[in-house]
Amino acid sequence: MDFGIEASVHTPLGDGYRLKVSITALGMYINGFRAYPPKGKYDWAVYPPQTRNPKNGRYINLLEFDKKTEFWDEFKRVCINAVNDYKSGSSDIEDFNIEEELGIALDKLEDTPKAIPWMNDDI
Repeated sequence: MDFGIEASVHTPLGDGYRLKVSITALGMYINGFRAYPPKGKYDWAVYPPQTRNPKNGRYINLLEFDKKTEFWDEFKRVCINAVNDYKSGSSDIEDFNIEEELGIALDKLEDTPKAIPWMNDDI
């Protein structure tokens, strides 16, 4: 079943990868999923975003899934495919160039009319 889930690798993370998962039909974007490829006798491991419990220091899931459903199976499949695409170099992720992005943003800002009088240079 297709739930319209998409995933992309955000960054490598030790032996695994941090992912951003999107459910575009719902307008939901979830950053912080982690996926670890098979290692030894262990199969793929996919984890939802976690945070530390301030009381005992243990990690707790920010999102919980019923891992017996097709919905979770789709999440896991999409995350695994995103990692495989990233590792093979066929990822849709474009290289991010901060200097280029900042230049574009500054150019747009300079072209924007100044609506506040004290911001105008000619006063």
